[in-house]
Amino acid sequence: MLLLPVQECTLQAASLISQRKLAQASEILVEIVTSLRERRGEFERAEASQQLNVDDLIFLPLNEDNDADCPDWDDDFFGLPFAVFAPHAGKPVAKYEVTEPIAAACTGVCLFLLGLCYQISAREHERQCPETALKTASSFYNHAWTTLQQVSSNTSCSDTSTTFLLMATATNAATCCYELADLDSANAWFSSLRDILTFCWLKDDHLAMELHNFFLMTSTITTTFVAAGAA
Repeated sequence: MLLLPVQECTLQAASLISQRKLAQASEILVEIVTSLRERRGEFERAEASQQLNVDDLIFLPLNEDNDADCPDWDDDFFGLPFAVFAPHAGKPVAKYEVTEPIAAACTGVCLFLLGLCYQISAREHERQCPETALKTASSFYNHAWTTLQQVSSNTSCSDTSTTFLLMATATNAATCCYELADLDSANAWFSSLRDILTFCWLKDDHLAMELHNFFLMTSTITTTFVAAGAA
């Protein structure tokens, strides 16, 4: 199974989310996750010469123009969709094959994006049972976190691996829990976010610094609100 179609589908789903075509994006994401699960047997047979290390994957948040970007600093959740990219150096992207770790990373991205679809829906359609949408979003974020943690345990904690995706997952899961009045879970998620912020290292990159500062501010300000709500 080649990585390129998976990369293209996540990019398409991210674009649809930016356009608020959430149902269409969700359909694509479910198809990707299902395909990756059904074709697991192929991953072990991937040729070594065509394999890519999972920590070489690049996860980027995209704006409406499909450019890498960071949310506004006053946003209380991470509303930009991520897409996954393979590096262009070394060999054509079309040659890379999906391995088990790559499949897990791509599945984690898709689960995060599914959670984001439901969270955006809850925010923009408050009269249509937002609590149900928030609970579904929270469930997807939990699954994304578990999947990405399995991948990140074997990689360095850098801005080109799953680090920022994990930060976004923790942030959004925390805000879902806060809006559902589950303050203990919200605090637990923010604690996980602070742990990542403490131990990650950053390359000298403008976007990486902007993202790090966004999550640092989010973890500080929103935690204050959660603490006040629990008082």
